[in-house]
Amino acid sequence: MLRHTYARTSLVLALVVCLSGAQSPQPHPRLLFTPADIPSIQSKINASGTPPAASYAQMVTTASLQTGSSQLSYVVYRSLRRMTEVAFRYQMTGNSSYGDNAKNLLMTMVNYLTPTGDKAYLTATYPCSLALTFDWVYPLLSPSERATVVSELEAWVTTMTGGSNGWASYSSYQAAVDNHSLAWCTGIAFSLMAIEGDSSYPNLQGVVAQNMQMLHDGWLDAVSPDGSIDEAYGYANYGNLYSMNAGVAAINCGYGDWMAGTNVLRVPRWLSASTAGGSFMWIGDSSPTHKGDRIDPICYYPLTRSDSADPVSLWGLNRIMNREAPGDATPSQAWSPHVHRAIYYPSSLAEEVPEVLSGFFRDNLNQGSASNNKLAAYPQVGAGGHAFLHNATDPAWSQFAAFYMIRDEWMTHNHEDDGHFSLSVDGQWAFLDMGYADQSSWHGAQSTDHNIVLAEGAPEFQGGANNYYTPPSTNGRFLGSKREAMVSPHMDYVRGSHANMWMMQTADRSVIMIKDASMPYLILVDHVNKDGGSHVYEEVFHSGGDAFGQGTLASPMTVNVNGVLSKSMWLEPANATVSPGVGAMNASTPYWRHRVRASGSDVTFLSIHGQHMPLSTTPLPNPLGNTKGAVLAFTTHSDTVLVRDQPGLMGDATTNADAEFVWVRRDGQLMSGWGAGEALNVVNDGIALLTANEKITVAVRAGRIFIQTETGDGPQGLYAGLHAPFTVTEISVDGQQVTVNQLGTQVTIGGAALPTLSADDRTYSFRDGYLWDAIPSGSVVTANDTVTSGLGWSGLKLKGDQSVGGRPLSIGMDVLFHPGSAGELAGIKCEDIVGTGNVLSAMVRPWTSTSFKLTLRQDGVYVGEAVLGNAMLGNQGRFALNFEPTSGLVEVQDALGLTIASTSVAPTAGSFRVRALFSTQASVDNVTLFDSAEDGQTPQGVCFYANHETIAGFAMRMPNLLGMQDWKGVQNGQFAERWYTQTWFNLGGLSETLVSQYIPAGVFSPVTLNEAAWEFQIPTVIALPGESVGIWIRSASGLELFGMVAY
Repeated sequence: MLRHTYARTSLVLALVVCLSGAQSPQPHPRLLFTPADIPSIQSKINASGTPPAASYAQMVTTASLQTGSSQLSYVVYRSLRRMTEVAFRYQMTGNSSYGDNAKNLLMTMVNYLTPTGDKAYLTATYPCSLALTFDWVYPLLSPSERATVVSELEAWVTTMTGGSNGWASYSSYQAAVDNHSLAWCTGIAFSLMAIEGDSSYPNLQGVVAQNMQMLHDGWLDAVSPDGSIDEAYGYANYGNLYSMNAGVAAINCGYGDWMAGTNVLRVPRWLSASTAGGSFMWIGDSSPTHKGDRIDPICYYPLTRSDSADPVSLWGLNRIMNREAPGDATPSQAWSPHVHRAIYYPSSLAEEVPEVLSGFFRDNLNQGSASNNKLAAYPQVGAGGHAFLHNATDPAWSQFAAFYMIRDEWMTHNHEDDGHFSLSVDGQWAFLDMGYADQSSWHGAQSTDHNIVLAEGAPEFQGGANNYYTPPSTNGRFLGSKREAMVSPHMDYVRGSHANMWMMQTADRSVIMIKDASMPYLILVDHVNKDGGSHVYEEVFHSGGDAFGQGTLASPMTVNVNGVLSKSMWLEPANATVSPGVGAMNASTPYWRHRVRASGSDVTFLSIHGQHMPLSTTPLPNPLGNTKGAVLAFTTHSDTVLVRDQPGLMGDATTNADAEFVWVRRDGQLMSGWGAGEALNVVNDGIALLTANEKITVAVRAGRIFIQTETGDGPQGLYAGLHAPFTVTEISVDGQQVTVNQLGTQVTIGGAALPTLSADDRTYSFRDGYLWDAIPSGSVVTANDTVTSGLGWSGLKLKGDQSVGGRPLSIGMDVLFHPGSAGELAGIKCEDIVGTGNVLSAMVRPWTSTSFKLTLRQDGVYVGEAVLGNAMLGNQGRFALNFEPTSGLVEVQDALGLTIASTSVAPTAGSFRVRALFSTQASVDNVTLFDSAEDGQTPQGVCFYANHETIAGFAMRMPNLLGMQDWKGVQNGQFAERWYTQTWFNLGGLSETLVSQYIPAGVFSPVTLNEAAWEFQIPTVIALPGESVGIWIRSASGLELFGMVAY
């Protein structure tokens, strides 16, 4: 958890105080822009048809004081903002009539206004308006007029700093953490920076720096890490947003960039995701009567910076402003929204429509100074957040959205709405937040006006030390915590725990959106257990319209809001009763309260919500006790949905999973997509959909895979094997793109680095026993693999003109003779590449009806012979020759791996080539050569081969195959787990099996003492150029043996 320490804060302040007076004031204008910025602003406002030009055209050309019942009246602060508009026109044009009008109104306002610290979110903007006008008409002011304005602003600063309503006595803590303190700090710093050089205010620079530090802390605290404002939309304009003006002024006035690295720069993205239909999500103080839609255009400012320019945020803010353009109704107090948009609109940035509008925005992680943050000592804070789920961005089918709150700390105007859920359908609020309209109190509204689960008759959250409302509570607990959150183009998944706020030992809620162009729907899962005893539980829903129906497929609960219908049905529990409510009024807001009741000690509610319900539902076949769900049939597809409500493996007759949630879509009989929440493995209909080494949430659909890991650390350290019934074009892990490694329908992610591939081990397979079908290991047949024929003989170079350095090697082959023909001969030759002699040859010929004879020669001189049995494993015979060149030791082994003969020949340390030879009356297969490069002593290794006709296989040799420590498949340079490799056998079957120390075919794992080989065909796998596949083994002695072929 990142925190700025009090020591650091004190050091910053001490340095600034020490430098106080040494910094020369910057020339005017210097607050929101400098003289160097004026040409670019002029260019923006003169660009016809642009937002800055539209705002400039709406600025008044003259302004005067209008008074109301008090200086807090709307007409007063509207007069102030108009004063700044006229002053801005003066800066842009140099027209003295604008400047004189603004100057005269400035002096009138100085005489009219009384400095105060009351209602800081409003009144703190008054001195800011005075200061801004002072900055812009400075050349037109006489020395006495300047002195008058300076005196007035000093009085405002003193009042805001030390008065009974100033920040020094404010009951929170001394940091800019809410609208009041953000407003005061902005007013103080902004006013002093305007009058610096004309004012003798004590320690002016030190006071500015102190307030900028407090704002800095607030931008790391009152604004959460992903840009969400703790006080939500209704109060975003009340100091939270306009405090950025102080940050801009600090940069221009030489106080440094206090906004760099803070959360306030991410606010535009949060605002962009927050809209649903025609309004923001109604949360906290946002409501039908307090929507907060009219956002101050100062929110464009972060997009002008190189460290926070975001084309997607520009798209979102423009969408908000287009819905309701800035104007007199914009609650920016004495700040002019037109001036803000003219200055801050990022004209050089092109907007970008996001593919995914959904987002999860983490709660505050308390990154401000520890001394200024009352929750800094509590690391539990920061585990929450809130989610906006959108079906899509395209307006043609995006009007389906949800909001879900996981509240983890005290949020004042955003309320403690832990666990609340809202739903917007076609721009209308089907389920909404009624908290702002509560008749008692904010915290009391948690149970009365929010869509949560209650235990009937049990104490409800009503605030106070026993209910964790004012942290830290007596037992140190906080509110909700996020379990997982993922958003993607195809599925959004968010799960949280609300045990503290709902006052239960278990209170888990999952909100899952299944996205679709025509039939999106939302899955809501609530698993609750109050105290282990039996209770009647109530799922509570508040809607913006009347409702009818019983919550079943035949009679879904249907909410009608302004003619837009949304439907809900409950799959679980079986004893649930749905009771649509009657209409009521709350603070002039109509609403309907609906209840879904079920009794038990441990209850899971599982419901489906959307504009369209399935055509039919089918129960899961033989589900486990911890598994709930159904098969939902739609017009063009069916969805299988499973959720887990108790620990352990979940599933039914067709699905087994270690996951919280599984969703599988089929178009007819063909799987077209699937997803899982917090899953380690998933198997459906015998297909391994997922195996992972850590919990992931995943959506697999339309050629793309989106993954959220439990740690959120990206693909590093993640291994996952996934089933994808299509060609995958993109894989995203925690927002990072990773390489696509796909073999047919199997995709792998991650894995350890592969060992060095031995280039000396070789194997050849002949598909039907003829030379010209040879499939070599490695990528292509090279010069060292030349197949030659002539004079009735054919030859295959196994090992080219390279020295083995005296290393032992093993060469083997299957031999088939064609009876009744003369010249039946096959074998191996190790040929001297310096001279013309043979280092060693081993040739076999038929001997009896059941045996071969092998003859050994060196340099053509007879050395010895051995008789080998044939008819092994359906092959007519196999032998292997083990040769130690430096000692001359030769061993002959049969197909059982038994040494049937051994002898010694003259040693050799020179280079030689190895060839397989056979006559036209003989065929060979499974020709292998294993060098001893791994340890210099033992011939061993792994060879893999494959071709574009979907034939693949591998051969392996090592002492004690049965004792191997580990083995894995390899796909495209990445490790794959055993289940992944198993699909090669399951799909292709074993068309040929060869083992020494043979045991019956059909046993997939290598279990022999010496050598094994498999050949198989995978018709469903299409080899792609550039892909690679292979086998890795860790032998009994710990050596890594690795063979791979590249297509």
